[in-house]
Amino acid sequence: MNIQSELMLVTTEDMKKAALPLNEDKRLNALKAYGIIDTEPERDYNEIAELTKIICGTEIALITFIDKDTQWFKAHEGTDINRNTRDLALCSHALNNPNEITYASDTLKDNRFNENPLVTGPTNIRFYAGAPLLNSEGYVLGTICVMDQTPQELSKKQQAALKLLANQVMNLLELRKSNFTLQAHEKELEDKNKELENFAAAVSHDIKGPLNNISSITELLQIELGKELNETGKEYISYLTKSASKLKSIVDGILAYYKNTDIERKRSKVNLNQSINDILTIIDDKNEVKLIKATDLPTIEINKAALELIFSNLITNALKYNDKPNPEITIRFEDLQSEYQFKVSDNGLGIAQKDLKRIFKHYTNLGREDRNKKLGTGLGLALVKKITNDLGGSIEVESSLGKGTSFTFTLPK
Repeated sequence: MNIQSELMLVTTEDMKKAALPLNEDKRLNALKAYGIIDTEPERDYNEIAELTKIICGTEIALITFIDKDTQWFKAHEGTDINRNTRDLALCSHALNNPNEITYASDTLKDNRFNENPLVTGPTNIRFYAGAPLLNSEGYVLGTICVMDQTPQELSKKQQAALKLLANQVMNLLELRKSNFTLQAHEKELEDKNKELENFAAAVSHDIKGPLNNISSITELLQIELGKELNETGKEYISYLTKSASKLKSIVDGILAYYKNTDIERKRSKVNLNQSINDILTIIDDKNEVKLIKATDLPTIEINKAALELIFSNLITNALKYNDKPNPEITIRFEDLQSEYQFKVSDNGLGIAQKDLKRIFKHYTNLGREDRNKKLGTGLGLALVKKITNDLGGSIEVESSLGKGTSFTFTLPK
């Protein structure tokens, strides 16, 4: 059998038409969300239609979707056309029959179809059965249907098979929709990453100017006032010099990272004791923190800029979100077979279990003020996650409200 495109030419003025579903607008929106209309043929759908035709023993098997004015065929076994007008579509009746097969063993004897030109005209469709493509929200998007030019009966097993095949079509559609959602989220993440990259570059650029000024001024002060400064003054100048140098190093690390330089290959020897002490000196200018080194912190070969960015963020958070009069930060290190493992623990506010998966997402803060009555930007932990992932490592978090938080991260040797 080969129904040609003359189907589109017949008149529907005097025929009975299927009533519009009460939820038609929402149904059309649901159909649109799957992005299936007018897509290219796909093997999976074609094979389901072919299997349907074989199981039901009919001349035609279709996977169809009912749009506002058109019936569109995603797969069409037994005919060379891929669309029909909605008024002509026998499947339109299935939109109001969401829970069972719309069935006519002899269309000429069925009041729904006996005036349809597809039945009375040269195409002579005398048998129809369509299982609804019902999504999880209860909207019928279309059908998987079979047709023939002679009256027929489908056995209970064949009807059950038709429903199962409809379920498989919906599984394909849900996968398609999930892919669309994933792609949209990936695009959103790419946009946010780009925004973060631009933000980091802009902020880093704005910071580097004042830092260079500080370095120049402290150097000038050392030259001009070196002999006149007492030990306290010299100590202050030295502190300013070291702090500016350290901050400049961190900023350079951020810029290098977001300029996509070959950060993972830039490895050097890092004295963990010295590095962590330097970071804490800048972050804890009031000497509030008790630093506990629970294990030996040796000199290792690793990416210095990346490691210090991670430690800077974790130690900063450990201090900022600490409500104890005596904040404590514990650092643990373990030299494993193929990676280094670091653990940064605190005795601070802690994080609720429901929030543990959220904290590594861009622009996510938990709505809590830090010890300085400020809200975080939601960028620090996202940056830490990105660095560890890009370097082939990982990061995990454990926390207990009111008791503290532990971040464990690994970096490959």
